[in-house]
Amino acid sequence: MVLHGDFQTLALPTLLKIVTGSKKTGVLTLVKENEEKALYFKEGEIVSAYSKEDDNLLAQILLKKGKITEEQLSSALGFQNETGLPIAKIFMSMGILKDESVVNELKSITEKLVYHLFHWHDAKFSFVEVEIPEEDYVHFSIDTTDLITKTIEKIEEWEEMKTVLPDKNIVLHKREDEPRVYRFPPSVNQILNLIDGQRTVGEVCASYPEKEYTVLRMLSRFVEQGLLEKMISVKLETQSIRDEN
Repeated sequence: MVLHGDFQTLALPTLLKIVTGSKKTGVLTLVKENEEKALYFKEGEIVSAYSKEDDNLLAQILLKKGKITEEQLSSALGFQNETGLPIAKIFMSMGILKDESVVNELKSITEKLVYHLFHWHDAKFSFVEVEIPEEDYVHFSIDTTDLITKTIEKIEEWEEMKTVLPDKNIVLHKREDEPRVYRFPPSVNQILNLIDGQRTVGEVCASYPEKEYTVLRMLSRFVEQGLLEKMISVKLETQSIRDEN
């Protein structure tokens, strides 16, 4: 089976349901302007994914978590330039990472990739039914039907969050008159410590690129609960003055 088209005539959720429902094995390539991403299917389930941007993100996440060193990353990138292989496959072949470490990060990145693709409205696609070479990709398995459902729910929740935080240039600060006392997990406190009345929402999220959605959801809920308040961004004011001049 070969499918060609664009999202104007066949939306991504419908396309994924076709591939999943017919339990196809093959490669779905999606192109928008200069971006190209690929999802690999085996019997209707996503078993691998690739895009240059997400390949780089995986490397940076593993580096930040201390699972690889700068020297190991440099060596892997050099080998990637020579071979063109996905960075995760190179990490495994070099013995840098165990399979489980790579797979968990790849699954998370792939779920975010699909979420990102749901926001593409003018992309072109091509699905080719073909066997996937086991030696070329790090394989995992994602229930595509469940992923579609969760992604749609996530998009709906994202729209709700945007009503609270419509712009990442918004600056938040903690209410000084808040009488309630809360005990949060260390991971939450680390994020709250970045709320200083100076950093924008975007700058706070940039400290946790692999958890942007989670950070935004937490901040929006704290704003709704009155623990955080929105301020006028100094950066926005400066930009507005420059625009007017």
